[in-house]
Amino acid sequence: MDFVTVGTARDNLAITRFATRPVLNSPQTSEVLLEVANFGQAPAKTNVELAYDGQLLDVKPLSIDPG
Repeated sequence: MDFVTVGTARDNLAITRFATRPVLNSPQTSEVLLEVANFGQAPAKTNVELAYDGQLLDVKPLSIDPG
């Protein structure tokens, strides 16, 4: 087996866990669990956007250290 390197290494943020569950007292509302990992070499800053059916619902800033 031969390994061939293609391209270059890049920083990578990844969603590693995502789940939703309804709020019992409000059937039209859900809670969201989101876990993000930084597989890059440097701290990262970005925004997490939550959208449903093409409509933006919320935006949260995210700062995450590598590892």
